[in-house]
Amino acid sequence: MSTNSKKSKKKLILIISLIIFLIAVPLISFLVSKKGENKVTTYNISNNADNCSIINGVVYPKQTENIYLDPTKGNDYSIKVKEGDTVSKGDTLITYNGDTLNSKISLSESQIKDNKNQINLLESEYKKIPSPANESIKEKIKVIKDTIKTSEIELKELKKQKENLIIKSPIDGKVTTINLGNNNPSNPIITIESIDKVIKGSLTEYELPNIKTSTPCKVNFKAIDKKYYTSKILKINNNPSNDASTGMPNGIGASPKVSNYDILFKVPDNFKDKIQNGFHALIKMGTVDEKITIPKNAVYKDVDSTHKLVWVVKDKKVYSKNIEVKEDGKNYTLVSGLDAGATLVVDAPKNLKEEDEVTLKQ
Repeated sequence: MSTNSKKSKKKLILIISLIIFLIAVPLISFLVSKKGENKVTTYNISNNADNCSIINGVVYPKQTENIYLDPTKGNDYSIKVKEGDTVSKGDTLITYNGDTLNSKISLSESQIKDNKNQINLLESEYKKIPSPANESIKEKIKVIKDTIKTSEIELKELKKQKENLIIKSPIDGKVTTINLGNNNPSNPIITIESIDKVIKGSLTEYELPNIKTSTPCKVNFKAIDKKYYTSKILKINNNPSNDASTGMPNGIGASPKVSNYDILFKVPDNFKDKIQNGFHALIKMGTVDEKITIPKNAVYKDVDSTHKLVWVVKDKKVYSKNIEVKEDGKNYTLVSGLDAGATLVVDAPKNLKEEDEVTLKQ
């Protein structure tokens, strides 16, 4: 066989092989893709949150009281509590030195006592002396009684001043800060925070008209869990917390600054001992329809009258899920087995299997 003939044969074989390759590769690729391809229609389940507003909130003490020094009472005082102490309303926090007042009170009480004794003696003498000789004694008694009356008024005022030397707690709470050595009357010497806490949030001027103190609300504490718990709106401040006019641009059509309004929420009872100042919360306000419905064509198999099998799509794969439902006209109402946000296959292909990959129909 000639060399040219051999070369021609090799070329022919090469060409035929190339043609077979070009035909086979797309065909195999098509068959493989055809085998694993399941185009499906899906339905996303959700509850009705259209009437629900969600805002952020932060935990604060319900009340905070700052206690200041009073220079008119002097600089000689003693603090009767320490940081961390729990106090009741009326408990003593600070006492100022009252030595001078105590001396005045003792002197006044002694003078009143002496004057009363003198009246007793004069009254005894008055009875022994016949009239009109006893008129001078009667006049002395009157003068001394007037003196006693004046002294008693002064004594009452002195005792009131002494009472003012004792600074008492205005609320039930906990002593959080004591600034020892602070003699500046403009800075608090003691800070007391109430044990009860509230959640403080903010509404914009667009949200304010739709929210009332009767609006139902639920709160979630991010640091604790993902659940929402029933709360209550305690107060809505109708005065803006910011000055909306500050920095407002001039000119018609300019975008004004939005006003914000403080809103306070109750801390659910079961969290009172679990949260701290500064904890963040999410608050849902408004009516949320908790009912979740699913279409009947999302069920690919009946287990019994209340339990059904559905295909759930996750990461482009399907997984069979047994759910509990109840009849609801053209739909089922979900009892258990799924959460809002799940994606279901509707009118599922009969050949669909667990963990099959799927694509959504356009």
